[in-house]
Amino acid sequence: MHNLSFVVIFLLVFTIKGFAQVPEDPDPVTDGCTGYEGARGRKFVEFFLTLDNFSTERVLVGASNVSISEIAPVSEEAACVRLSSIISNNAKYQTVDQSISNDETKYYYQTNDFYYIFWAWKPENDNRIRFGPKRLFIVVSGDFENVWEFYK
Repeated sequence: MHNLSFVVIFLLVFTIKGFAQVPEDPDPVTDGCTGYEGARGRKFVEFFLTLDNFSTERVLVGASNVSISEIAPVSEEAACVRLSSIISNNAKYQTVDQSISNDETKYYYQTNDFYYIFWAWKPENDNRIRFGPKRLFIVVSGDFENVWEFYK
């Protein structure tokens, strides 16, 4: 019976690890705001734009028809400054930003009409499984006038 328990636990751990992996980005491009862009970061925005469990949020912000082909890291300095200002002028966002580990970073992505800010593993840690509470995911309108926060 003890051997069966060991085998079940062994299979469970490797099954979870296999499902949690995101393909590595063979040639990552860095964004102008954080210097990071990885496959997992891009996937977070793609999930927001495509998964059914975010459909209510997409309707709320007006992003129902945004194509994943529009996803790109933010590279314009002016946009980086405005987005950083949103973080620094909100106590909750500052707390999240200051509490991340050295293995994590803040990501800035954009589509034609929206910006996305979130915290996740740095690309070199993409293969790590993360357990714990849901993480803050911020959507900002292209004119920087509206900010929505969600938890993923």
